[in-house]
Amino acid sequence: MCEGLARVKFMFRNGFLLERTCGCSIEVLHPPLLMAHFSPQFMLLSACVFLGACATPDLEVNGGTSSLEGQPVVEEVSSVEEPPSATEPFLARIVFAGDLANGEGCADHGADDKCDLFEAEIDLDSGEVFSVRQITDTPVSESYPALAPNGAMAYYSIFKTAREKDMGFVDLESGETGVLLAGATWPEVSPDGDVLLYVANQTKKIMQATLSADGRSLSGAAELTGVANQQDPDFSSDGSLVVFHDTSAGEGEGAVYNMETEETVFYESRSGHCTFGALSFLTVCDNVSAGGLLSRLYEDGLFGDMELFVADQKPSVLKDTDPALGDCRGTSFNYPSFCGDDEHLLVSTSCNQGGSVSFSRLFIIDLTEEDPQYYPLGMNLEEAYAGPGQSSWTVACMAE
Repeated sequence: MCEGLARVKFMFRNGFLLERTCGCSIEVLHPPLLMAHFSPQFMLLSACVFLGACATPDLEVNGGTSSLEGQPVVEEVSSVEEPPSATEPFLARIVFAGDLANGEGCADHGADDKCDLFEAEIDLDSGEVFSVRQITDTPVSESYPALAPNGAMAYYSIFKTAREKDMGFVDLESGETGVLLAGATWPEVSPDGDVLLYVANQTKKIMQATLSADGRSLSGAAELTGVANQQDPDFSSDGSLVVFHDTSAGEGEGAVYNMETEETVFYESRSGHCTFGALSFLTVCDNVSAGGLLSRLYEDGLFGDMELFVADQKPSVLKDTDPALGDCRGTSFNYPSFCGDDEHLLVSTSCNQGGSVSFSRLFIIDLTEEDPQYYPLGMNLEEAYAGPGQSSWTVACMAE
């Protein structure tokens, strides 16, 4: 039995961290939308930290109790820290593409738009913007940013013309910018900061290369899968898997590549641009055929069933939080990206007008409640910057 005040922590195989103050029985509080992905039996990865002693802890799941396998690891602690205040902001730093400074459009990956890059500090729990600043200002369009894990550098695609594309970098402290590699796009940095993935424009293949210590050059480039017409790679949080968008067989599908076995382990025909959960092997992709966001959970080397994760919301719904979307003929969620945990999802929300996208707005989809909450991050960024533009599109995020 437990003795004394305790803070109990369980980190499960799927990446979720549960905390409770004292007691050997812990109530599972998953985000309700993810419940379908989990079975009642969990494997304990790193057990609890508490005062006193407790036998193998029990896990209360939907009113039942099932023992977790393995013995807990016990570490004496002198006191239990108070949980953070519910009103304390969940801070994050983002880098995103937008036309806030020029008003010339930023909602597509091409030279017709004029996207610049911006950096902002935000609250993931409300969409509030504390600061926003422009970090690139060139005659061409920049988008699809990726952040180095130390937060020092951002990498991005440069669209000079419809065919001429380069990969750039910006030092977020000094403001220095440059071309990291000509003829390349879609950068993605590994969780350890050592490897950068990108797409070679000429071959349309995903490449992997070693980043220099200063983050300003690459070496040892090699093909990842060897298959052409693949783009938008995204690492899992442990760096063992890469999910990407594959258009080699037509309209497009999501695929997952295993970095250890060097094999593509899964394809899904309806998936477009995909991301991994920040704490798990949950994949979320935009739906290229029917809209909305789709998800699968990777567990024990296998993927679960594809499910509708979040449905696209109609303009009549989103206009309640962002009035600018009320005049759109349709809206769709694209380019999902988790930030900080598996409960805060950033998406680009396209305003569709007669088959074309007129502008885009970033939204935060908060999945902590049974009904998702939609925070108008793009509207808040526009108001905070107070420039002539309204579009925000494609984002990289790092929780602080």
